[in-house]
Amino acid sequence: MSKTKWLTGVIVLGALGLSLSATRARAQDNRITVDARGGYAIPVADAHVLWKAGPNAGIGVAYWLNSRLAVRVDGEADFLSGKSSADLGAISGGFDVPNLKIYHFGGGLEWLALDPDNTMWRINFNVGLGGSHLKTDDYPAGLTEPTPSAANLSKTYWSGYGGGRIGYQFHPNIEFSIGGQIHYILTDHNDFVAFGQFVPGGAAQWNDLWTFPIQGEFTFHF
Repeated sequence: MSKTKWLTGVIVLGALGLSLSATRARAQDNRITVDARGGYAIPVADAHVLWKAGPNAGIGVAYWLNSRLAVRVDGEADFLSGKSSADLGAISGGFDVPNLKIYHFGGGLEWLALDPDNTMWRINFNVGLGGSHLKTDDYPAGLTEPTPSAANLSKTYWSGYGGGRIGYQFHPNIEFSIGGQIHYILTDHNDFVAFGQFVPGGAAQWNDLWTFPIQGEFTFHF
């Protein structure tokens, strides 16, 4: 190998090394991250009585105050399928439970458990407060009527959420993680009295609603 080729190789390798180091440093200094996530939302507690698990999708934006603590805003949606009268095994007049869409929004904090300067593995925890908008398909307003009129639920309630995930930053500006998040919604039981017609006496006293999405997530550093 000639001296010129050897010198050229050293320069190229050195430049690549400096480029990778600079890219990693920039990634660690980036203040803003955007994550896109999707998975499966599982209704829990009372919600499991009437609804089945369904798709979930969400997006979040975080501003990092330092390398391990961020403030963030989130938006997320759960799409739950209503159980059929056959699923319920109860007197429901042959009607099926209406499908339920839940749109969550809020803000909170995110904490990174591992120091990003020492590892590319990521363990994150988040907690926040906000609101959740519940919207159902039309359902019969009264099963005792000869021809039940149609009704639906479309209302926003206070809610809180929290969760965690584990992932790996496989690219200076991209990481992938899996995890779960619990949503707690402070509902008004008066809004759910009509749902007792699907499971007699079983849904008239709902003061809260819970969902638990299990998700995969891509996070992008800017």
